[in-house]
Amino acid sequence: MSKLIIKPKFVSPPKTLDGFPEKVLDNRDILKLKIGDNGIKGIPKEIENLARLETLDVSNNRIVQVYSKVFELSKLKILSFNDNRLINLPQLRELPHCC
Repeated sequence: MSKLIIKPKFVSPPKTLDGFPEKVLDNRDILKLKIGDNGIKGIPKEIENLARLETLDVSNNRIVQVYSKVFELSKLKILSFNDNRLINLPQLRELPHCC
């Protein structure tokens, strides 16, 4: 059985997840979360706890819905939802302009 790898600021889980591990959602120091190629069906609201998150890669999962707070993570630079089952995205407030 594969184990969840948590380095100080990077998380790469085994390829057998069907949801976000609680350990990940409780670790507020994570900068990069690569959780692709699993069976994850949604982004939980607790994602807002990861305020320092810069990279979120949830490619190649079964995501059908996304909690809107993921788009409000102020440090997020890279967000990848490639190859999922998204039906629609949440309605967003106007995002601040850069630079």
